[in-house]
Amino acid sequence: MIALVLVLSSTAFADGGVPAPDPAGAMEDYFGGEITGGWVLMGMGAAGLTAGGILIADGGDRAAGASYVAFGFGAAHLVAGVYVNIASRIRRRVYGIAIASEHRKTGANKVFVAAESRRMNGVSTQFLVLKIVEVALIAGGGTMAYLGNTSDRPRLEGAGYALAAEAAATLLFDIVAARRAHRYRARLGESSIDLHVTADVSGQPVVLVGPMLRF
Repeated sequence: MIALVLVLSSTAFADGGVPAPDPAGAMEDYFGGEITGGWVLMGMGAAGLTAGGILIADGGDRAAGASYVAFGFGAAHLVAGVYVNIASRIRRRVYGIAIASEHRKTGANKVFVAAESRRMNGVSTQFLVLKIVEVALIAGGGTMAYLGNTSDRPRLEGAGYALAAEAAATLLFDIVAARRAHRYRARLGESSIDLHVTADVSGQPVVLVGPMLRF
């Protein structure tokens, strides 16, 4: 009798058997989320630019200081959102063609999964760096606001409040995006499952099912 040894920790099964590799589905889901994220960034950018205009129209020194930061972050978010949205659409199309082509030739997607896993490993590192920087900006904004308040420098105080708020909003966005990237990497790992047939000490065949993670 064949003994089935599952070397899996938490992998979804298809039809009660071996997990069905689905790099195309994982890729489509991930970049669909990235396209949505691009729209969210553009919305954040538009909100920042609008807030900057409202603040500078207020006429107060504190509002003026906050407006500079709002304009800066608003422009950065808008540009980043346009880039993420367009780049994600292009990658989704190009990757879809590459996955289909490799599957027709080899019946699998090992090359795509290996290359995309390496790229996403770099993306995850970038998110870690961004989150560290954003936490530092939140702390820096709070410090600026405190110093501005205690030294009667309203523009510095306003800029500090705005910096802390904008950095916090960006940090929240990047936390969500980083989790989406983590799920994508996990699904790519599940798509690299290989079957290994060997024999135990009694000569009975043993089927080993294990994810071949290529990070």
